Amino acid sequence: MQAVLDAIVGWRDVEDQLAVGWTARFFHGILSPKGSERYGEAFLLRAGRHPRPVYRITAVEYGSDLESVVVQGLRDRFWRVRWTAAQSTVAPPDMLAELVHDTSAEVRSAAAGNVATPLAALWTLLDDRVLRVREAAARNESLGESDLRRVSQHRDPGVRCVVARRTATPVDVLDALALDDDLSVAEAVGRNERASSIALHRVVRRTSNSWTMEHIAVRPQTRLDDLLYLIDRGDPSVLMAMAKRSSVPEALHALAQLDDALVRAAVLTNPCVKAETLMVMPLDAPVAEHRAAAAHPNATWATCRRLAVHYLSSGHPGRRNIGVEMVANGMAKSDASTATGAASIDEPFDIVFALFTGQLTDDLLVWAKGTTGPKWLRDYVLDRLSM
Repeated sequence: MQAVLDAIVGWRDVEDQLAVGWTARFFHGILSPKGSERYGEAFLLRAGRHPRPVYRITAVEYGSDLESVVVQGLRDRFWRVRWTAAQSTVAPPDMLAELVHDTSAEVRSAAAGNVATPLAALWTLLDDRVLRVREAAARNESLGESDLRRVSQHRDPGVRCVVARRTATPVDVLDALALDDDLSVAEAVGRNERASSIALHRVVRRTSNSWTMEHIAVRPQTRLDDLLYLIDRGDPSVLMAMAKRSSVPEALHALAQLDDALVRAAVLTNPCVKAETLMVMPLDAPVAEHRAAAAHPNATWATCRRLAVHYLSSGHPGRRNIGVEMVANGMAKSDASTATGAASIDEPFDIVFALFTGQLTDDLLVWAKGTTGPKWLRDYVLDRLSM
């Protein structure tokens, strides 16, 4: 009777009112339940009977918060309509359970990912003949701790990989999966942010996958010996990831002493670098590296003094100017007050330091007017004192 009525009335009203096509649906709020408020339940049910699938799919998308519209979609003959309806959170659990026998793998996968799908149906879907369906069931958020323990023993490594990636998986299960015979499962554990130091230790000695090693390299729970092992392996992407994101001072200290200038430069962008590490940056490193070390929030007066002494002893005017810059940087450090004791004029650094602190002004003036010491420094002192 309904089909006869639809044929008599026609579909012009549906086609004129219902926004189809991705662009139209996007601008009409397809991603929110407001579509049902705009069109109304009766209109969407009628649109869900349109002979063209695109209108039926769109009707279910707009009415995804209306059980009647979703139920109608689950009974549709076209798999794309059922697939759309199977993703709705208001889909009846008993109808979702029936989808375990659907002829479309896409529909079964959608049902497997729906939190409203009954647990018994999920266990059936975990043994589906299609891998993506099994994986979708393993990702279902309704699986509890005991369920994940059971799924972690699944015969399919693809399913075990899903469990190994889930943050809800118990830590002891991750520890066990780190020893899985299938290396891809162990590597999935290595990329799980909740993996313990034990699990990461087991994975890092097995894998040669750069992506997995990068994840392990930046985890705060990774053991120091494993971090040093990764440094010794020398994978460039792993070293850079550790340099930028590791929070382990000892690892950053080791990286700061490598010959790789790019890695050292990355270390200097890390806020977890300690002052002791900044003190061991090579003196033959590029100027930009030294400036970054001096400007680092954790740099101390001692860091700047070391660099200033190095540059002030240079025979190049430009590098000597950098030495003066380092003294100025050091004076701005919070611990600079501990270094403002008695000054002397024995070395270029002492002279610049005394000049910046306003000490020994008379002695400096006499020294600058004399003939001993570097001429560039005497000229610099006279220029500063005459200001």
